[in-house]
Amino acid sequence: MMKRIPLAVALGAVLVLTIGCHRYIDSSNPVRSLPSAPPTPINVAALLNDQSVTLNWEVGDSTDVSRFRVYVADSAGTDYVLRDSTTTYSKTITGLIVNKLYNFEVATVGSDGIEGNRSTPLSVRIGLMAITIENGNLYTNHRDVTLQLVAPSTATYVYLSEDSTFTGTAPSAFFPTHTFTLSPNDGLKTVFARFVFSDGSQSGTPVSDQITLDTRAKIDSVYFTSAATPPFKAGDVITFLLSAGGETGGVASAGITGAGTPAALYDDGSNGDAVPGDGIYSARFTVPINVQVTNASVNGNFTDAAGNAAAPVTASKTITISNPPQPVQITSIEATSPYAISLTWSQASATGFASYKVYRGTTAAVTTASTLVKTLANLGGTTYNDTSVAQNTKYFYRIYTFNDAGQSTGSNVDSAKTLVDNPPDPVVLAGTFRDSTNSAQLTWSQSLASDFAFYQLFRSLSPQVQTDTSTQKIAVINNAAGDTFTDPLPDTTKTYYYQVMTLDKHGLSSLSNVVSIKKP
Repeated sequence: MMKRIPLAVALGAVLVLTIGCHRYIDSSNPVRSLPSAPPTPINVAALLNDQSVTLNWEVGDSTDVSRFRVYVADSAGTDYVLRDSTTTYSKTITGLIVNKLYNFEVATVGSDGIEGNRSTPLSVRIGLMAITIENGNLYTNHRDVTLQLVAPSTATYVYLSEDSTFTGTAPSAFFPTHTFTLSPNDGLKTVFARFVFSDGSQSGTPVSDQITLDTRAKIDSVYFTSAATPPFKAGDVITFLLSAGGETGGVASAGITGAGTPAALYDDGSNGDAVPGDGIYSARFTVPINVQVTNASVNGNFTDAAGNAAAPVTASKTITISNPPQPVQITSIEATSPYAISLTWSQASATGFASYKVYRGTTAAVTTASTLVKTLANLGGTTYNDTSVAQNTKYFYRIYTFNDAGQSTGSNVDSAKTLVDNPPDPVVLAGTFRDSTNSAQLTWSQSLASDFAFYQLFRSLSPQVQTDTSTQKIAVINNAAGDTFTDPLPDTTKTYYYQVMTLDKHGLSSLSNVVSIKKP
């Protein structure tokens, strides 16, 4: 009798045997008995995130577990689709639509590829979750802040903490607005929120927001710079700077005592600010007309982005603003000799007067870098006789008027040429022999040179008095009226020749006639 062979075995076919409604066997080999199905996931729970959900589950026996499959269906709970798989006991499903109901099932796949029964369906509605501190402000100057919370309508409790693990944190009843006390010490604060829903489920990854706690402001320093030379005058540009310890986003100003409203300072790269966002606030300030202050303080003020007002700070250096004096006018200039020029100028205004300074040059470009001839501190001293000039030279003059702030203004430039200095007229020499003393008695006419210096008397054995080697200087007479001299003859047997040289104060000279003296 022929033995019956099952059709599936005889044909070598793939056998798919379904047990229940959700389990199937992947196999390419004929089998004689059905393997055991892997365990069904239990305790499937969901942690809601913002537009995502994290599913967690357990299995009774994980010995033969290879992986898990996660299925998702729409709100009707039909047409489940394989969404993802994992080898862990948790899976986050992202890209979900807000306010839409999703159904999830999880199935276990054994090491032989067999998928077991799916878990009980879990329904989850996706909702927006968010936390905002102080309506989104970047800074706060107080520890007690207001939180704005957004969560699905089923939210009943909320955990709030600066610790993302919420260790030791007790839940509080959910309200859209909560008051929260930030931890001490200034700095960036992060507040985390996790929600508990009416079905007992919780949100997954905490939502959070940040705010900077800033309870005080300070000014490190206030200072100023300028390309202009102090004291400053109308139209000069001064750059004020305030260092706020690196704090950005605040409001700063600086001003000069007695010079009007303080100037607003900037930290955005405009109005003279060199580097935006570096906590150094600055601005260019143009000195206005009719402002005059002496050693005035520069004061800085600062309020940070959190609303804290720093104590005002004064710059270490002061500022003097003064208008330069009005110029005087040279009214007369005259060369009175080869070595003197006389000047006269108009009187300056008495307001702030400090001095006149007379400058001289050999070209018309006379400035305060030229030769300073004289400083006169007397307001009424408007004349000067310059005797430090050279003969036969043209000089240019300018009178600078200085005020008590050190500012100056130059007068017009005027010039005069000194006279030519001629040598002094030669004197006329006469001499006789005096028997009683065996000496030469010399007399000469008096020099009338205004710059007379002295006479020199020479004696020689040759008529060439100035060139002969025997010539001797026998006397120097500093008095122009001293026109006589007695010279004892060294040897009464010889003839001696005499000559007088007249010199002026500038080294010019003239020679008298030569006279000879001999004992008769």
